Amino acid sequence: STGLSSGNVTLENLRLRPDALADLHPGIVIKAGIVGRIHLELPWTALFTSRSLLKIENVVVLLGPTDLQYDPDHIAARREREEQQKIDRLERAEVALLARRSSAQPLTPQMRRQQRQQQDESTFVGQLVARLVSNLQIECTNVHIRYEDMRTPSQPVVFGASFGRLAVTTTNENFQPAPAADGPVAYKLVELKQVALYGESAPLPVRTEAEFMHLMLSMVLPIYGPGAAQVQQANLALRAHGLRPMTVDDCLLCPCNLEVRLALNKN
Repeated sequence: STGLSSGNVTLENLRLRPDALADLHPGIVIKAGIVGRIHLELPWTALFTSRSLLKIENVVVLLGPTDLQYDPDHIAARREREEQQKIDRLERAEVALLARRSSAQPLTPQMRRQQRQQQDESTFVGQLVARLVSNLQIECTNVHIRYEDMRTPSQPVVFGASFGRLAVTTTNENFQPAPAADGPVAYKLVELKQVALYGESAPLPVRTEAEFMHLMLSMVLPIYGPGAAQVQQANLALRAHGLRPMTVDDCLLCPCNLEVRLALNKN
């Protein structure tokens, strides 16, 4: 549901494109990827003083290798991206050239007024964006990313990473939650909860999107230990699909928490 005019936007069950990571690593393709929910809160009446909130929930991604040499879809998509990047570079170069030429010409009074107006608008937009970023709170929960390489069936490569919660909070100089204050330094507290890495030897049996999300979220619950009832339900779902419930012994990095305190120079 969308309601941008009211300051609240919610998007659900967003599918990730298979080539979404091509620019980061051309050898990796997204075999399946779903973002369960994205919720954005923007206080239009108090953008400079109130916090904005971005919440992302239930992100599950299954990665795998792609055959770069013989995949015609990948080659076509890569060529399209390269052509678009060239067009973008040419457009930026043309804009810069026109700006240099116009600056070398004498300005009329009307041109000077227009230039000052553009500078004022640019300054206001820059201040607005900076304040939004300063007051932006980010919460991301239940994220599970898994990589499967089954090109050698006798020696499959399967590993994954997950975390229960990531929070980025605006704070004061004592790193207590507070609205962003005027001044040259912005303070942020980054908290990462229940982050874990694991390795396995069996692929994930995926038949439908609903099963995929349910299994990806269920398989990491036992290592978090959120509660006996939840763990039991997760284990039952895994066994129903022929999967062994995961334990802490499967972890390359056991669930742990991380806290980072940032002091950002606004200048």
